[in-house]
Amino acid sequence: MREMKLGNAQWEDLFEYLDLFEMYDHYIVVEVEATTAEILETFCNWMDTRCLRQVTLALEQVEGLEVHPYPLPYRGDKVGAKRSCRCGYFYGMRFVPGVY
Repeated sequence: MREMKLGNAQWEDLFEYLDLFEMYDHYIVVEVEATTAEILETFCNWMDTRCLRQVTLALEQVEGLEVHPYPLPYRGDKVGAKRSCRCGYFYGMRFVPGVY
């Protein structure tokens, strides 16, 4: 996005495939678990629209920390767990050298 503002990139560059797990060495994971798929879907929708934006804004305020939210949640099931429905959200993190 920074390159877009500077005029050094095109719109299609903004939608290129991104491998967050190759770009960053550190991550924060916000994981959500529910007892039913319906409850999980409701909560994940709330996370997508409200909570994650606030987490991103808060992390961006930390001096010396670059944060990059992955745009899609992962979905999965825990075998044999009471709460078998879950999803998670990843944030790639990089610490700016010289700040800490």
